[in-house]
Amino acid sequence: AVLLAFVGYMLPPAWINGKRKKRMDRINVQMVDMLGMVSNSLKSGYGLMQSIDFAARQIHAPLAVELRHMLRDANLGMSAEDALKGLGERIASPDLDMVLTAINIQRSVGGNLAEILDQVAFTMRERERIRGEISTLTAQQKMTGIVIGGLPIFMFAIFMVINPSYMSLLFSEMVGRVLMGAAVGLEVLGYFAIKRVMAIEI
Repeated sequence: AVLLAFVGYMLPPAWINGKRKKRMDRINVQMVDMLGMVSNSLKSGYGLMQSIDFAARQIHAPLAVELRHMLRDANLGMSAEDALKGLGERIASPDLDMVLTAINIQRSVGGNLAEILDQVAFTMRERERIRGEISTLTAQQKMTGIVIGGLPIFMFAIFMVINPSYMSLLFSEMVGRVLMGAAVGLEVLGYFAIKRVMAIEI
């Protein structure tokens, strides 16, 4: 019951965080294309909001939905700065924060916004390229961690099938329960340790 309670407590946040991360990754990938469209529209003589509206009609969800939400706020009377700020708060992406910071700086001090967005897009593409290289270089280590972490669980299942009376001592005896708890704790600790080591920020 305690184990199932722990799983029930951890599973929903883990599922939500996974969905959130997947959505954020999709937005970051779309953002590079969106910046290119906005930059080209600005070079053609359109305004910022017109360029964002053009990009929102060309790309797909989830970024297109957030851009249309921002444009609707602006059309209903919200200032452009507040609409962009609301967009950043809803998405909460470091890449989008970099884009919004560049836009706010340009609106304050002037400059060629199209060139600024091109430079931001170039920086984001380089970051994605470096992330891909790191993912390739660490793939073997990740697989090693999965194999090493899963081996005790696999062997436990095998022995439970082959000789369940022998393995039942882990549940019937106090020493066995202590060892089982220690093993589970070390497995969890090893998982988070490997995850921490492999989390390389770019």
